[in-house]
Amino acid sequence: MNLPPTLTVTDAADYLKLNRRTILDWIHTGKIEASNVTPSSKRATWRIASAEVLRVFEEGKTDKQNLKLINSTK
Repeated sequence: MNLPPTLTVTDAADYLKLNRRTILDWIHTGKIEASNVTPSSKRATWRIASAEVLRVFEEGKTDKQNLKLINSTK
């Protein structure tokens, strides 16, 4: 899948198959980097680089593989 250079929170959530709120929580805790494109507004409008979304996606795949490995050794 070809991703645009940046994604909205909703687009990132759809791609990662997560809730929009999860993406926002990750932005606020620093798990995923994003840029506020409306800093002077009361409500932030976030954009996330596609490379960042892909990084989180790969990290998630690795976490799932590690969990399967841990569970298979029990």
